[in-house]
Amino acid sequence: MAHKQYFTNDVTVTVDLNKLSDSDVMDDFFPNEFRHNREPGSVADVTKAGPDYTLSLLTTPQFNEFFAGVERLPEGKLSVDRTRLGNTPFFYEGESSVGQYHNVPGNTNVLGSVADTNFVGNAVRADTFHQIVMPEMLGGWLSVIPRAGIRGTTTRARPTTGRCRTA
Repeated sequence: MAHKQYFTNDVTVTVDLNKLSDSDVMDDFFPNEFRHNREPGSVADVTKAGPDYTLSLLTTPQFNEFFAGVERLPEGKLSVDRTRLGNTPFFYEGESSVGQYHNVPGNTNVLGSVADTNFVGNAVRADTFHQIVMPEMLGGWLSVIPRAGIRGTTTRARPTTGRCRTA
């Protein structure tokens, strides 16, 4: 089930839910879709787009336990488009996000698979990126864009043993 709803000109909700009865149902009954996406995931996203920014809240739950994946429960992101800084030739652009992530190893029923080993089960991650750019046209034909930026990421993980998924 996929749906996109525009609440206003700048607020959109997108939902794509995929709950399958078994790991082979796509291959057996929807071979054309299977060729394009062997392990369909689910997503729910609320996005607000401003004149020079985008704010979004995304969640990607794993409904099909037989597929491996990383759930985002949720992830928030603020992106600032390239914006001129006053009357200077400099522009700012950046992106910051924070999210809670959950590793779902998949129910492979294979001894020694990732489901039977230690792995990072849950993590909270924050990431921020900021840069200043100065686009310049040299000689009327050569575009040069010098940039200086900084990125910072921190993750707080809780390792678990075995399958960490709870029903």
